Amino acid sequence: MSDLWLTTIVYGNLPDFGPIDQAARRARELGMTPHLLSMPFGHPVAIDFDHGAFHPACKPVQRAGGYQGWGGSFHHPLDEILAEENRKLYERFGPCDHFLDDDFRLADSPGSVGGCVCPQCEEAYCRAAGLTRQRWNELLDDLRGNNPSELHRQWVDYQCDLLYGCFRRLEEAAPEVDLGIMVMYMGSERSGIRLDAYREKLFRVGELMFSDRDYDPTINKTRELFSVLTHRRFSLPGRTFSETTNFPDNALSKENMASKLAVSTFADVRNTMFMCCVPADYWPFFEPKMKKEARYQEILKNHPAKGPFKHYWGDAARYFIGDVSNSLFLAAGVPFEVCSELPDDGWTFLGENDARALERGEIASKGTKCFARTDSRTGRFEKMDETFESLFAFRRTILPRLRRENIPYIEEEVPIVLGWYPDARAALLWNLQKSAVTVHLRRGEQTAATEIPPLETALAREGADGGWTFI
Repeated sequence: MSDLWLTTIVYGNLPDFGPIDQAARRARELGMTPHLLSMPFGHPVAIDFDHGAFHPACKPVQRAGGYQGWGGSFHHPLDEILAEENRKLYERFGPCDHFLDDDFRLADSPGSVGGCVCPQCEEAYCRAAGLTRQRWNELLDDLRGNNPSELHRQWVDYQCDLLYGCFRRLEEAAPEVDLGIMVMYMGSERSGIRLDAYREKLFRVGELMFSDRDYDPTINKTRELFSVLTHRRFSLPGRTFSETTNFPDNALSKENMASKLAVSTFADVRNTMFMCCVPADYWPFFEPKMKKEARYQEILKNHPAKGPFKHYWGDAARYFIGDVSNSLFLAAGVPFEVCSELPDDGWTFLGENDARALERGEIASKGTKCFARTDSRTGRFEKMDETFESLFAFRRTILPRLRRENIPYIEEEVPIVLGWYPDARAALLWNLQKSAVTVHLRRGEQTAATEIPPLETALAREGADGGWTFI
């Protein structure tokens, strides 16, 4: 452990610095570097807040769908207050890293569109966008109906401008502080987070499965991996942090929590941030696993994963309401790669919003074959249920091609994530089951077998003769 993060601003209020100063001193005595965390706006709807805990400049949010509550709302002059508080933090702590927690967003949940429609925000937006009362009402209808209109898109862009403008004011208030954003699970433009704007900032990727109940289903592991891979498209590996945590306390077993290290290895996330109290008896269990993943990361870093299965999460998925990633393909034992646009080869698995954008002609395949969980009206994609039964049935049809094209795959039909790094001559396997499994990694006519313990990873290196050796 090298760094300790100290909570400071909470809902726009500066803390009592006595305990924080004491914790910072103790961290330095232990050879750790103290850094700062803050929660500027208040986490929307996750907790039943007492509104009295908020700074007077914080105001309740009103959503287009009628919800009213606290948290996840930004109203001027809160940005000026937070900027002044940032200056005070710098004066006290000096140069450091400072993360704005995932409360720094304008949406209630990963699938909802952010922004407040209270009279103050309505007036500000209509003035900025030049909207008449009629057009404002059309916008509200589009937001409520998830109509992918230009009005809807402009609203999301405005929220992104608003939040990034606030971020820049906080950054400029204390330029010696390295400011970063903690992005919620699948956080994106619809949350007010223009991902590309934070590419060079400290960036915590979004995770969600914080309890055994949430993390145990295989599909939730692939959804978490999908989210982290999405965010790594928009961040630099050395400045990217995980959100390894459990909530409520001890809700995630040590086995599940340690397995999340694999997500970071696949996505080349080089900083593990424990966002929780870790029970003392977890650490002896973590230590060898952390060392193993660190060794794997050193081998794989800067080498992109390649494969015929394509991970794509486009503008429509990031701008409009309710999309759930189509992620189970990641565990089908076939290599995958992350794409910023629809590619010209392979097989791409689309969420609903991207599938509809494909049907509307807003995006186009350059040759990849697209699948979605819904029926196509135009024939531009095929329906495939997001089940292992459907995935493995499809996989059987492409195995001859994988062998012919010398693409590795797992012979067994078991839930294994397979990352292939041809530049590193390596392959990374992750067993998503709670039982050990023996699998055969095949490429062309070469195979290698290994037993992977429950929820563990294994790394194979490719020799000059094309054979695999597990290390």
